[in-house]
Amino acid sequence: MHDLKDSAAWLGKPLTVHVSSSGKPTFLGVITGVSLHRRNSDYGHILVKGRSA
Repeated sequence: MHDLKDSAAWLGKPLTVHVSSSGKPTFLGVITGVSLHRRNSDYGHILVKGRSA
């Protein structure tokens, strides 16, 4: 189960996303929001929102 009690500390931190196997970042930005998305009775997913740096 996810615990978001410390998620406020993530705000303003750098965010780097690597999607390809090349190892090069595909997104460089700053975290602007953290929330929990739940559907039905699943454990949910942490949603991290950001903007380009």
